[in-house]
Amino acid sequence: MSSNINPSTWMRAPWPTNKVKHLILPRGAPYESIETGSRGRYSVVKKAFGAGCLMILGTSGSGKSTLSMGLLQWVTINSPMPRPICFMGFPAKWLECLPDDMRAVSYVLKSLDDLHQVKKGSILLLDDTGIHTPARRAMASTNVKLAKFAQIARHRDITMMITAQNNRVIDFAAESVAETVTLVKWYSLSSLQTERNTKKGEIELAQRILRDTCGPSSQECLPFYWSIEDRTLATYPCLDWMLDDRVGRPYGDFSPDEMKEVLD
Repeated sequence: MSSNINPSTWMRAPWPTNKVKHLILPRGAPYESIETGSRGRYSVVKKAFGAGCLMILGTSGSGKSTLSMGLLQWVTINSPMPRPICFMGFPAKWLECLPDDMRAVSYVLKSLDDLHQVKKGSILLLDDTGIHTPARRAMASTNVKLAKFAQIARHRDITMMITAQNNRVIDFAAESVAETVTLVKWYSLSSLQTERNTKKGEIELAQRILRDTCGPSSQECLPFYWSIEDRTLATYPCLDWMLDDRVGRPYGDFSPDEMKEVLD
């Protein structure tokens, strides 16, 4: 979608799927849910749960970061009350990439060792472009901490948003969280072959639908995602700021001295 469209128009469109709204809106916030039944499609008003785990899976370059940014801007504009946004492992200067309304409610924490500092009511983004990717080292102490945090996050109305290139790298049992939604972007065939069996069938289905409906390349599939829990192919707007190279590569413009500080 072109960036010259007024955000107040397209951001109010009900483009996040029902299950996504259920997690990213704050607890108790009303939202319109489009249901399908014996009488066709109809609308009902539901109240958001406001906590859980939202996983975005796809090959590098498929637009996982773009989708996460789109969802975060949608909730920033449409939420009846501001939700703080925590970017885990991102440099503080990276927040300059965000629109003013998002930047006003956003903050960064350096690592998973700072999980105790995540503010109540936050959406916590763990993006595989950040310094820490969930579960790169199985049984590592940080993964144990993340698993414990996932169990208690709902008590603090925290929604965890996780992007990963493959479901098999998420080893902290995200499925054990009370509410879990998985969004699938484009996969390369090699990535699909290495996917764990528990999700492979669903991800293969998503790839058939994405390729048949949108096209065979990651670029053609960029503004689309398949929601496993909604059983829905959905589209989302890709604005210019979301496609900025800095959004998906938060350390790309760092000087050697800044990189040394990060690595130390």
